Amino acid sequence: MKQRGFVFAVHPTHGLLLLRASKKKKGVHFQLPGGHVDADELAFDDPHRRAAARELCEETGIALAHDRLADAGVDQQDRKYFLAMLTRRDAPADGCDRDLADPSRPFLLKLSHEHTGFEFVADLEKAAAMIRQHSGGHNSVALAAAAARLRPLLPGGDWWRDERAQDWWRDER
Repeated sequence: MKQRGFVFAVHPTHGLLLLRASKKKKGVHFQLPGGHVDADELAFDDPHRRAAARELCEETGIALAHDRLADAGVDQQDRKYFLAMLTRRDAPADGCDRDLADPSRPFLLKLSHEHTGFEFVADLEKAAAMIRQHSGGHNSVALAAAAARLRPLLPGGDWWRDERAQDWWRDER
């Protein structure tokens, strides 16, 4: 059974990051950043987290240390899900790919050859519908399970009411 790690990458003013891909069988569809655990990652006590961080970097150019990925509280057999809070500093310096939904957003990515675009989505129900076609629907189920934890982190969420969060965001921007 292949082990996989996925990332709910959230930017507090843009939303949840989804990647667009085009495959022969599925056609154009959206997916979460993430993928398989490599054999060398199995030697560590957190192989799914390391795989998720590696895949995020390979697919988007966003290079986060694996310890910046928090457990999202959702596991499904061979899949584990993590949360990454993004700031503008996380956008790759050599990024040239723009958000499909809002090309004016200043957050650029450096997409891998397997991806044809990306969108930040603030509506989790919409995001779940967008990714349903990928991974046999497993990631959409995981997103629904993590929604209560993710919703406060999205634009307009309760996270913004916390003074510490506001201070952190001011420092990160």
